[in-house]
Amino acid sequence: MWWASFGVRDVVQREITPHYRRVTTWTWPVSCGNLWNNSSSCFGSRRGEVVLYLVLAVAIAGEIAATVSLKLSEGFTKLWPSVVVVAGYAIAFTMLSKALKMGMPIGVAYAIWSAVGVAAVAIIGWRFLGENLNPTMIVGLVLVVAGVVTLELGRMH
Repeated sequence: MWWASFGVRDVVQREITPHYRRVTTWTWPVSCGNLWNNSSSCFGSRRGEVVLYLVLAVAIAGEIAATVSLKLSEGFTKLWPSVVVVAGYAIAFTMLSKALKMGMPIGVAYAIWSAVGVAAVAIIGWRFLGENLNPTMIVGLVLVVAGVVTLELGRMH
């Protein structure tokens, strides 16, 4: 599948024939490991973490698109926003699971995914959909983002 090539070093190609099953493993050019760091996790190398955060960014973008389209679909009565909802959530969960498989801790991944999604959807709702965003809500969004930053700082130590 197309999403299997996002920097994962242990991508496996399976060829099944009637008589035997042969498994071949290869490394993509954007792999997380290198000659000195041959771990299966992408954490530890700068390039691997960049790939992880790019995969997570795609998951976040899918979630934001799906959530905004959920509002625009008006209870799944409009076709194209409904299609974006299904496709966006499929992309979001696929890429989030990919980031987890690549070695990102689940607490960090989910915190970033959900906090950025909540903040972005609230801002999009206020800016483009005419929803209210009062000072109390802004403080809440700042606290959510501060919590995610605290989790990231705690992971680094």
